[in-house]
Amino acid sequence: MKQRSTRQKVMKQPVDPERVRTMPKQFGAVDRRLVYRKHIRCMSTEQIALYVFLECVSDAEGLSFYSDERICEYLHFSLNGLWKDREGLVQGCFLLYSRPIYQLLNLPQPLE
Repeated sequence: MKQRSTRQKVMKQPVDPERVRTMPKQFGAVDRRLVYRKHIRCMSTEQIALYVFLECVSDAEGLSFYSDERICEYLHFSLNGLWKDREGLVQGCFLLYSRPIYQLLNLPQPLE
């Protein structure tokens, strides 16, 4: 016999309706499939920070051209750490890099 979930449906309402955020014209968003496909479980904290940063600063095609030094300033990374984390994201098929261009890719298929 299949057990029924005891979870109740949550009604989403703002905690403070007068402070609901509005999206600016140039809004960057992170693809929710990063979590739902479980990719985030395989990433280090630094890789997640780098990926989210690049999501925020890239254009509609996923392209950005921040220098290594500038990214390190924003994220408080060392250059060696940035290089290692970037390589991990390249190996995971999340992005491509050819100095100075970062290209975010479509997310890989779901992980099991």
